[in-house]
Amino acid sequence: MSDYRQGLEQRDIAPYHPLEEDGWKIIEGKPEQSVRIDHGSFEAGPLVAIRQCTPGVIEMESMAFNEFVTIFSGECRGQAR
Repeated sequence: MSDYRQGLEQRDIAPYHPLEEDGWKIIEGKPEQSVRIDHGSFEAGPLVAIRQCTPGVIEMESMAFNEFVTIFSGECRGQAR
């Protein structure tokens, strides 16, 4: 069982495909994502995963599903369209 408590080092997070493949636009920097999937899949859900991204600014497209996110470091700014 994975332990997601803040402050604990998360291991086995691997590089993942470029953000542009998800339809996201890079605005600033060269952000690269890494993912560790602990349960489920993107196709079948529900998905439990750890996602990391190097610094940068991206514009995200709307997603066809709901997502619950806990940010341990950094920030996220939302803007309704």
